[in-house]
Amino acid sequence: MERIRQFLTDWVTQTGVPVVLCPEVRYEIPLMHDNVYQRLAPKVREKCIWMDQFWTTEQAYSLYRQAEMVVSMEMHSVIMALSLGTPVLMPQFSENGRKVWMLEELDLRDWIFDIDDPADAPRLLAAALRIHQDPAQAEARIRRQLPPRPPTGPGNGHRNHAVLRPPQLVADRTADSAHECPWEIQPFG
Repeated sequence: MERIRQFLTDWVTQTGVPVVLCPEVRYEIPLMHDNVYQRLAPKVREKCIWMDQFWTTEQAYSLYRQAEMVVSMEMHSVIMALSLGTPVLMPQFSENGRKVWMLEELDLRDWIFDIDDPADAPRLLAAALRIHQDPAQAEARIRRQLPPRPPTGPGNGHRNHAVLRPPQLVADRTADSAHECPWEIQPFG
């Protein structure tokens, strides 16, 4: 987890952009809190929103839809973010196995990093900074690689859903603070 802490430190120091720390599975909540969040320097922790409770799929989609990028070691978050057109970086670990092939098949190999390889840590930060500097280019790349999404909403065989939408988000360039993450209900679709 040292490389993740270093990435967060470098990201916050160089961009000032807040980060949401949100484990994908319940058992990771205390592990991330103890091994990542609590070990960050206080100035870095001030720019991090710690999700201390398990969140719903709807909350995740809402957050990922508005995020500048999603950095995740878990494939489910990567798939969800890509489906919304949000750029992803995946610092994978050896247990990921064949799951990362999907990114390779989408010609997004340069967004995969080996978290166990110290040489990949600077590459992860460099890729994040490139996305931060030109998010439109990264989003356009995803649109070129993925098939178009079908329309949603009334008349298209889909229901409109209400989801919880946080005002402060992962890599939200407009946020000044990352101290609170209140949720408000917004229409989805």
